[in-house]
This record gives sequence, structure tokens and C-alpha cells, in this order.
Amino acid sequence: MVLTPELAYFLGLITGRGSFEVSKKIIVLEFPYAKPLEGIPYCPSCNEIMKGFTDKKCTNHGKQKPAFRVGPFDQQFETESAIKKIVIPILQKITHNIPLMSHATTTHGGKTFVSIEFKEEQNIFDWIVEQFDPYTNYNSFEIPQIVHDLKLDLKKEYVSGIMDTAGFPKWANFSPAMFSKEKKDRARMYFQFVRNWKLPVQFCNLLETEMDIPIDTIRWGHPNIDDSSRKSYDETGYTMFREHQLKIFAENLDPIFHKFEYKRKILQELYNYNNSIGFQVNEPCTPPRSVRGRVAVYHPGENDPRFPSQIKGEHFDTFWQICWKMGCNLCNQITNPEYAYLKGKDEKFSGNIADVKKELDKKRNEKYANTLKNRPQKIKKTVKKSSKTLTEDDTYVPLQKWLDGFLSRVNPSKQIISEIVATTTLSKLTEIQHIPKIVELVQDLEIRPDVVGFVDDAEMTFIESKITAMNLANVGQLVGYCLIADPEYAYLISTKQVSAGLKKILTSYPELLSYNGKKIQIGFLDMTTGNVKLEKI
Repeated sequence: MVLTPELAYFLGLITGRGSFEVSKKIIVLEFPYAKPLEGIPYCPSCNEIMKGFTDKKCTNHGKQKPAFRVGPFDQQFETESAIKKIVIPILQKITHNIPLMSHATTTHGGKTFVSIEFKEEQNIFDWIVEQFDPYTNYNSFEIPQIVHDLKLDLKKEYVSGIMDTAGFPKWANFSPAMFSKEKKDRARMYFQFVRNWKLPVQFCNLLETEMDIPIDTIRWGHPNIDDSSRKSYDETGYTMFREHQLKIFAENLDPIFHKFEYKRKILQELYNYNNSIGFQVNEPCTPPRSVRGRVAVYHPGENDPRFPSQIKGEHFDTFWQICWKMGCNLCNQITNPEYAYLKGKDEKFSGNIADVKKELDKKRNEKYANTLKNRPQKIKKTVKKSSKTLTEDDTYVPLQKWLDGFLSRVNPSKQIISEIVATTTLSKLTEIQHIPKIVELVQDLEIRPDVVGFVDDAEMTFIESKITAMNLANVGQLVGYCLIADPEYAYLISTKQVSAGLKKILTSYPELLSYNGKKIQIGFLDMTTGNVKLEKI
């Protein structure tokens, strides 16, 4: 197989956000996005760069609506335009099949999916799958070995592919002024890797040692990094995992890497801004780096079953210790590894390592004790609820009971679990955090079906509840959830009877209820009896 620029780019797209449906000979690409993508926020009165993330402030004029020289861009529109203009023409140089595009809405934004079928070109499909063997999803993909053997121009095409699916130029991700010698905020772009613990370091190794592109840092989604004082765990009772972010100062990455024009424009602005300041070269991302007395407290999540063997059960005080365990090339050059790993200094040490460990243990425990002492006590307020008005919350328990009974009848010999989600997301649902198989199933699902059911810790069922007359927007919301999570069953149920108008539309266009070869069912909940009547559509 001749590896062309188009194929190298495609391999990058797959590495960032791809998956294989091997039996169907289909490759699916995901292009995620959130709210509109903005450039640098300037004060409209004095042209100063504004501070803050949600409410932007100018030091001279206070809170104002910022002015942008670049953006904001509607990411769904721009992404789908770029897919049509750039991605699909590139893919059609690899396959003669026409890629299909679909969209799903999530809690924080959305995703556009591109599906490419290779039934008539199985040799190409088999070759691509072989490069990522034995994995079939970006959660587990590693950088294909063939990439390391490529010439620099083809490696750049591969990196461009990862940038367009998993790369995000964003002013809000700047490195704060306190960390720069110039005392100015320094713009960065980042790569986002979801649940994949191997890829961040492998990609860092590729950029730094093979392409001479320096990395600023990796923000690992590990509880020792994200919840270093254990505050979140103590409040919720579970360990929340965020995505990993590999961060690069904007001036170190040529904007031409982005084939998506709107992302390239944002990165170009960040690139120009950093160069205009003339930032000095910061301390390179070369472990070990000084821990400077900072430690993370011990966290129950350190033993989470989702961790790979390299880091499961380990405690980390800083990000580069995780990089070390996960295979950072630069750690091979350290001369005194045991001491350097603990203290962040590669120097001779004649003392007792056990004493160093004891000192760190004491600091971690003291930090946690001080954290608890300084935490304000929360006072729970009792909220009185009116007994006259029916709320959507009132429907959740009856629907949970109905779903539990339905799943038990359909699956008489299997374990059934049903839970109310509603006010959180599936990935953060406290009640299922002790069940590893379910946690793995839902850990990337930032969606809020009202009630969810599981059969043998696997097959999911969604219920979306309404206390008003159902409409097409309600149908579209549940279809979006279903396209993302692919539940076995999905129900849209209201305490109001289905209107004749909606029933007519859904009868005429039944495909509106379809997702992945399955169909959403519409129903009526009788609050007096708790029974659900499903409509025949």
C-alpha cells in the first residue's frame, strides 16, 4: 500500500476521533465541538485584551461585551462546511464511496459524524484496520508504527488529521501571565484525548523527538491532577475523569497544520499574538521538573479499574510523573531515576530513599488535614414543594418502576439496574460509579436522559419524560442522545396524550424516530396508575 498524503491525513483523523465497524466495513469519524469558537477578546472601548472566562472584564472599563477581530464561529456550521469542502474530497481520493454525514447534539455542544463504507474496497479497509490492530476505537488507538517511518512531509499530514478531529485552538486555554517572564498571558492550542492513556505520551514523543515541536504540558485527567485536594470526591463520593489535554504554545505550531479554515484563522491570531510579545523560551517540558514542594493528597480514585496497569494504584504529585510511567522518551536519559521521580531533581543523593518517601507522605497528609480544616461547612436548606403542581421530577420514580418491570419481563434471567439521571449526566451518575463495566460504558456520555436502564451492566435503555404535549424538538433531542449512545430501547413518554398532529407527522415520516437501525417509541404515562401506554406508530 502506497502511503499518500491523503491516506496519512486519514490515518490522523482516525487516530484523533475514529472508530471501526469491522463487520460492516465502515469507518466512522467524529468531529466534536462546543459553543461558538472565539478569538482573542478585546475591550471595545480601549482595545485592551479582556480577562476572565465567562464574564469578560477590562481593567479600565470593567465588564463589557468583548469585541473580536477573529470569530466567533458557529462550530457546527463551520465544521460541516469544512467536511464538505476538505475532508470528503480527500476521502474520495481513497475510496469511491460517498461518505455520509450526520449530526448529534450533546450537553456541551455537538458532534458531526462522517461514515465511510469500504465494502467494495476491502483491501484498503483491512490495511487501515491492521495499522491500529487490535483496537477499533479512538479510546484505545495508538500511533501506528508506520507513521514513525514516514518522511517529515507525510508526518505533517498525519498531525493535520489529528488536529482537525482532536485539536482545538482556543484563547481561553492560555498559560497565565504569572508563568511567563514577560508577565503576559501566553496563547496555547491543545489536543484533547478522551479516555486514552497511551496516546498523549506517544503523540508527545512524536512531536518532540521526531518533528522538533516543543510541548508545554499535558493536563492529565487523573484524580491526583484534577482533584489534588480531594474536594470533588469528598462532595460527590465518586471519581470524575476528564479528558487529557496536550498543550502547545501557539507560536510553536504552524497554523497551516489546520486544514479547517476557521480553526486555522483562530490559531493564526494566537500565533501572531505570541510572536508580537516575543516570549522567551520557557523551561522545556523535560522531566524531571521541580515539584517545588507541591503535593497531591491521597485519592481513592488512584485504584480505579479504568486505569492501565502502568499507573493503577500509583500516586502522582505532578503531571510528568504520569508521563514517565506512560513511556516518555525523555525519561530514558535520567541518571538517578528513583530520587528524580520523587523530588523532580536528577542529582546524586546519598540519603535514604525511604526517608524521602516518608517526608512526602507526611506532606500529603498534612495538606489534606489543612484542606479539611479550611473547607466551609455546607448548610442544607429545605425547599418546600407545592403539592398542587405536577413537575417533571414527579414522573421519574413511576417511569423508573415501569422500566424496571419492563426490562425484567423481557430479560427474565438477567440483572437489571435502573436509575434516574435527569439533573446530572450519564458519565457523572453517582449511583453507578461502583460498577466498572457500566462506568466504562458511559464514561464519555455527556447527555441527560431522564431515566436509564442497564441489562447485565451493558445494554442501555433511555426514557425522556415530558409533562407537556410532545413536539418534534423533543423527538430530535432523544434522537441525538440515541445517535451518541446507541441504546437498545428508547422511549419518549409524556403525561399528556400524543396530539393528532404529531402522530400524523410521525406516521407519515417514521424515519424521524429512527437511529442506528432502531426506533424510538412514543408513550403516555398515567400518573394515577403508573402505567405506560405505547403508541403504535
